[in-house]
Amino acid sequence: MNFFKKLQFKLIQKILETNEKLVFDKRTKKALSKIISDPKIIFDVGANKGQSIELYRNWFPNAAIYSFEPNPRLFNLLKEKYRNDKKVNLFNFALSNQEGEMTFYENKFDSSSTLEIVNPESEYLEKKAKVLGVEKSELIVNSYPVKVQKLSNFINEQNFESIDFVKIDVEGHEFDCLKGLFDGLNSAVKCIQIEAQSNDLYQKQTNLDDIKNLIKENGFNQSIEIKHGFGGFSDILFWKA
Repeated sequence: MNFFKKLQFKLIQKILETNEKLVFDKRTKKALSKIISDPKIIFDVGANKGQSIELYRNWFPNAAIYSFEPNPRLFNLLKEKYRNDKKVNLFNFALSNQEGEMTFYENKFDSSSTLEIVNPESEYLEKKAKVLGVEKSELIVNSYPVKVQKLSNFINEQNFESIDFVKIDVEGHEFDCLKGLFDGLNSAVKCIQIEAQSNDLYQKQTNLDDIKNLIKENGFNQSIEIKHGFGGFSDILFWKA
């Protein structure tokens, strides 16, 4: 990648991150404040560079945050940043519907790294690469095995009676992560936030209706959609009335 392409990539990345802070984060705070008040335990599944950790520390200063990030480079950055913060608990593994190892595909655009295999014929991938100023083949920079665990097993091992809030942003792996949350769970979960994607980016396509049905089957009968400031993306908050 030449100098000008690198500059374009960094500029677009900065614009998108700023847009999230100015638009999506404010919408999320407004919606969450109507559902949960002074939460004590928050799960941040897909910590990335700590964007959500920063928000939750500001919004909910009394909450203990459990964050999961399989990317070892980002995990080490988070560990250094929050080494003196006893409210932030960091774990260097991914969450799915199984125990063991899976291949992690590290994306040049950090927040797009995933456990899912990218569809090389994806129209969305083509558009994304053009916006970022790179070739499609340049987006996946590395792949390697990472530890995976079922979220229900982790929660049960920690003996949590209840979880106030679970945020899941795992780039196309949300359905499997949710199955791992609900399978054998012995604790109560009050509110779930999940990224809702509907594109052809991954080889394994999960229907959004399947995700909604799974969540509803587990007692979450209220929901609200929160739109991002770009790209037609949304997150959905689910909670029990």
